[in-house]
This record gives sequence, C-alpha cells and structure tokens, in this order.
Amino acid sequence: MRSPLNSFLLPNTDRLEALNQLKNTLTCLSQEIDFTHSSDRIDGLVFLSNQCVQFAIHIHHDAEGVCVEYRRLSGDSIASARFWTQIQDLLRRKERDCMDMDIDAEPLSELELPPQELDSACLDTYLDQLATTLKNEECYQAEELCCLYDAMATSYALCQRLWAHPTLLSLLIGTLASPDMSLVRSSILVLERLASNVELAALGDLELGHLCALLQHPRVLMRKYAIRLLAQLAAAKSTRWSMQGMTRRHMLQSLESLGNSNQKEFVEEIRAVKRVLLAVN
Repeated sequence: MRSPLNSFLLPNTDRLEALNQLKNTLTCLSQEIDFTHSSDRIDGLVFLSNQCVQFAIHIHHDAEGVCVEYRRLSGDSIASARFWTQIQDLLRRKERDCMDMDIDAEPLSELELPPQELDSACLDTYLDQLATTLKNEECYQAEELCCLYDAMATSYALCQRLWAHPTLLSLLIGTLASPDMSLVRSSILVLERLASNVELAALGDLELGHLCALLQHPRVLMRKYAIRLLAQLAAAKSTRWSMQGMTRRHMLQSLESLGNSNQKEFVEEIRAVKRVLLAVN
C-alpha cells in the first residue's frame, strides 16, 4: 500500500523518463544487482552487506509528475529500508555519483575468527565448528561463510587447512545447489578466494555439475557469479577437470547461450572456460 514511507514523487517527469532515471540509479547503487523492467515496474534483487533483498518498484502517474513506489518482496527489512533511502537520495541529486552499496558491515558470527598465527590444530577446530554450523544452523550459514571469506584474506594457512578439510569442502560444494541465493553467493566467494590461494588438484563432475546448473539460473546475477568462478578455475594451469560427457555438453551449451545474449561483460571469461572444456577428454 502506498504511503509517504515507501513512495517518492518525481515532479515534472513522465513515466519513461522516470523509468530511465530509476534504471540509472539502480545501476549506480551497486554492481551486485539484477533487475528487469516493464513500462511501469522494475523487479530485482540486490546484495547489501551480504544480505539478499528482492524488491519491486512501481511507477504511477501523478498530478504533479510521477510517483515511484518501492516494495520489499523478501529479505532483511533493515537492509531494504537502507536501500530505499539510498535510492531516494540518489534520485534527489542532480549529479548521480556512482556508489557501491555492498560495503560489508562487521560480520555477525557465532564463531570467533581465527588469527593468522594459529597452528593447524586450532584452525582445524575452527573449521570443524564451522562444518557443524553449516550442518545444523541453517539461519547462520551465509553469515558464517562470509566470516570465513574475510578470515581467508589474511590467512594463507586457513586456506590450506580448508582445502585439507573434506567434510567442510563437501558441505561448501553442496551449498551451490541451495535455493538460498545469499548462501550460494557466499559459497562462491569462499571458493574464489580458495582457488586464488591454493592449487586445486582436480575438479570433478559434482563441483562442475553444480556450476553448470548455476549457468542456467533464472537470475542473471547468479549466472555471472558462476561464470566468474569458472573463469578463475580455468586460469589454474595445474587443475585437472573431469566430468561426464552430458555435463560437459550442457555447460558448453549454456556458455554458448550466454555468449550470444546481451550480457557482454564476461566474453573473455566465457572463452577461457570454453577452451578448458574443449580440452577435456
């Protein structure tokens, strides 16, 4: 329902101009945003401090111009309110300076992050606790993986111990199939950081199958995350890829489709992944 809290007036503006202003504003607010639009509505999702918010923006004619109405469809209400405030602030500006909304706040974690100098046993204890959380505490999974991602930035030893922790790695790979987009995103970020620090000996049909499925995700943003991770994995010369013929064919078809779409920003990444796939026996 429209109210002063969720609506904003753009005076002396027609609906097409309002739509274009909103599209430019949303693009400026974050690189981690995905939206579609019609003539009178925008539907999208955005990640704000590692939280996924799905939203809709309706555009109505008004006696004084155009009324923009914001609605949160799902996600954290506080993050959504902050996002709506940023939209309004940027719409008010004559010069729309781009900003990145996905600046991570201090992570909320039930676990104490391991300092870099801890020995392997202490790091393993931390990773054991994290594995237990991923198994049993569904509401904390995405947040804990974001904390792990932050800790990995300052601890090469943690990356090594994670690679040597098959239970946690298995859980991490499994989350790629989750319907929770925040959890999938957090998992991909951890895997990207792991791949940038540790030599991955092999990628099998399970890991590549999950990423293949993500290439067909209905959300463009999730497909972009999958392409980015695949490209990083493809850049590792010592990593051996092995997969069933069906997985390989599906992945090549998905990459071909994405390469022919309007999403042109990952052209080189798609080519790099295809080169590796074509070399797989």
